[in-house]
Amino acid sequence: MQQFLDGLIPLYNDLCRREFDAVMKSQPYSEFIVLYDKYLGYLRNSNRKVSSFWMFYLHIVEILLNLLRASREGENHSLAFCSR
Repeated sequence: MQQFLDGLIPLYNDLCRREFDAVMKSQPYSEFIVLYDKYLGYLRNSNRKVSSFWMFYLHIVEILLNLLRASREGENHSLAFCSR
């Protein structure tokens, strides 16, 4: 984890496409994403009803925000897809 956080320092110091691509392709970032996905899966599918509820709630809020963005930006194809 510390190696991943240390790898973000160049991105913090110089936010450009080249640095962003370098961080996204790094091994620590890939390992972090795998661990993060496992953790999200644990929260979604754990036996605890509270964590499952909040993960579902966040999913619904994400859909709502995407619908609001699509309607504001006039993306009719996104709205049609989401309303099905």
